[in-house]
Parts: sequence; structure tokens; C-alpha cells
Amino acid sequence: MKKSRFWIAVLAGGVVGNLLDGIVQGYLLERVYYEKAPDVFRMSQSPTWFALGDFLAALILGWVYDRVVQNFKPGVRGGMLFGLYAGLISGIPFYFFNYLMIRGYELSLAAVSTVYMIIWYVIVAAAISLIYRRESSVGVP
Repeated sequence: MKKSRFWIAVLAGGVVGNLLDGIVQGYLLERVYYEKAPDVFRMSQSPTWFALGDFLAALILGWVYDRVVQNFKPGVRGGMLFGLYAGLISGIPFYFFNYLMIRGYELSLAAVSTVYMIIWYVIVAAAISLIYRRESSVGVP
């Protein structure tokens, strides 16, 4: 079973991710999405699902970080580097395929979304790494 520090780090990552999305997705980019691709985006889902999605992303990010943390420098810098890698792996193919498959989804929107996703992962991973510290003993799951 995971240590309580892991769960606190995941919770913090989820809170940070939700705050970022609330500001960036819900305020700064909302108009851009609807101007660039009005037929693509729908907001009929409850905001609760979006919040839960950010917590789920933070949980997965924290779990993977737990598995690979020994490969990065300790602390926030190592967490940010991990977040950069995770954002690149996730963002580039996801939004590029959105551009290829979704009618009306412009390449410029895919580029903005990719950059934001990478930044999101860097910041959320930094929050997780700030709180989470893996025990130094060998063999800790």
C-alpha cells in the first residue's frame, strides 16, 4: 500500500491541475476553442467530470513518477523534467491525431493545446515531486 505522502502528493497534483485548467481552459482558451472549432466542442458535461479527470491524470502521473523517480534528480527539478517527458509523450500524438481525425480541429489549435498540455504536466509533476519523496530503501514498491 502506498504511503500517505504519495496520496497527499497526488491530491496536491489534482488540485494544481484543476486550478490550471480552470484558469487556462475555462477562462483563457475557452473563446479560442469555440471560435476555431465551434462544432467540435460541447460543454454539456458536468464540470465534475473534468475535475475528476484532472485528479485521475494526477493519480496516473504520480503512480508513474513513483515507478521512475530514481531515474531523475531529486526534488522539483527532477519532477519538472519527468513532467516534460510525460507531457511530450502525451501531448504531441494526442493533439496531432485530433487534428488529423476531427473535422474543424485546426493545426494551430492542436499546437496551442499541445504546448498547454506539456506545461500542465510540468507544473503538476512539480507539485507532486515537491510533496512526494520516495523512501531510499531498495525494493519499495
